[in-house]
Amino acid sequence: MLFSATLLAEDARLVVSVQPANNALKSNVEGYIGNLGERDVEALQRLRRVVESQAEKAAQALGYYHAQISTEVVGQTPPRLNVRICLLYTSDAADDMQCV
Repeated sequence: MLFSATLLAEDARLVVSVQPANNALKSNVEGYIGNLGERDVEALQRLRRVVESQAEKAAQALGYYHAQISTEVVGQTPPRLNVRICLLYTSDAADDMQCV
């Protein structure tokens, strides 16, 4: 009798964080990016710029035109792609934009 073992690959995880917290924007970003599928760390690294662009479009769709977006790939099992969005606001005391 012959047995074969197959390891099932897990889908890469997308983790979106928004500062200050904004559930509508978080959900919109997750919807724009979608499922990452069975990607390894190298594939996620190549996907980072596309994800940043999609996150920017998702933010702009909700009226956030000055969002600061960064991504980071974490090599764990399953691999994880972190997307951080900082909503920038103009300070009354200064002309520069600040992340709140």
